[in-house]
Amino acid sequence: MNATQQQPIPVDEQIKVIVHEIRNPLQAIDLATQMLSGAPGRDDQNPSYFDIIKRNVKKIEELLKEILQAETPAPESFAPVNISALIDDCLLQIKDRLDLNKITVFRHYASDLMINGSGEQFKLVLTNLFTNAIEAKQDSGSVIWVAAFPSESTIKLVVKDNGRGMDANTLVHMGDPNFTTKSSGLGRGMCNVKQILKAHGATFAVNSDPGLGTTIVITFSCIY
Repeated sequence: MNATQQQPIPVDEQIKVIVHEIRNPLQAIDLATQMLSGAPGRDDQNPSYFDIIKRNVKKIEELLKEILQAETPAPESFAPVNISALIDDCLLQIKDRLDLNKITVFRHYASDLMINGSGEQFKLVLTNLFTNAIEAKQDSGSVIWVAAFPSESTIKLVVKDNGRGMDANTLVHMGDPNFTTKSSGLGRGMCNVKQILKAHGATFAVNSDPGLGTTIVITFSCIY
């Protein structure tokens, strides 16, 4: 090998570097927000955007920890998971972002739908799907529908939006490692989603058209 050539950096090492680089400005934002929130002249009668910033800084820090610790669990470590409660929890975690983007969420699912798997891994899946739906929003009247229901011996989870949608080329490559249409994306989100679902024996189907939104259907065969 030529002495000037460099070995490619493993993906897990790249992720550690990225997490470290994110944490530095994140800590600065957190400190600056704390200082500004106590500054003279703050109007406490208005909605507290400082509180929104602080909550989401904390969420980002928690997500970075999950990324560093994330490993797809082996099937023998799976446990019963209430998918309904998990959906509610994920939507609560992103409530600030939904509100700021004026997105309405419609929910259709029973409160006791159970599957077998890893709750933390499924939370990453849901967070990715909801984040993509938010980022696909169009100018006004943005809506996300979330439904879950039993179907024969499976449970189906449907996440649908009326956002920008995707063209045929994007659909073909969706979930490919390092493929992204976002200017600041790393191309890992949907790739991780597919890997997690595959490890859980779940199937993944997408229907999308430019300007008409996207529908994602996940079918879980690992019902508890």
